[in-house]
Amino acid sequence: MDTINFETSINAPKEKVWEILADFSGIHKWAPLVTNSISITADNSGLGCERSCEIQNMGSLRERVIEWNEGEGYKVEVATIPGTPVKSGFTSWLLRNEGNQTIAEMLSHFELLGAEEEKNAFLKNAPQLLKSSLMGLKRYAETGQRMEIGDLHHMTGTNHN
Repeated sequence: MDTINFETSINAPKEKVWEILADFSGIHKWAPLVTNSISITADNSGLGCERSCEIQNMGSLRERVIEWNEGEGYKVEVATIPGTPVKSGFTSWLLRNEGNQTIAEMLSHFELLGAEEEKNAFLKNAPQLLKSSLMGLKRYAETGQRMEIGDLHHMTGTNHN
């Protein structure tokens, strides 16, 4: 499995950051590359809830919460990512206090199938998507504003077209 891990300090209380993350289908409010997201289960938070997300330049993916630790984080199984070599994928969001700040960690694991070229292309682009989500969470928790694509270019020096 390939692993991608990012963390950042957020100038907001852990409870506030958790409130944002716990709105599982609300990821489009703060993740800059998520253009839309909807709940596809009756519950929008907690173990077993699912969402469908539209990702800029990637298409749609479906995710399901497989672990839920109230106020601390959760683990999501990426059920489908059409058009990618992902056989299975998991992303964990973990929060911890550090003084007056919250440390948010995002840890993703992917099992990939297919041609090396496809796998390498996915592994080249996946970190940008994941890091943009973490930076978007930081911006939203600190300011209440959604991070836009142009902000990503400035922050990371990367191109997200």
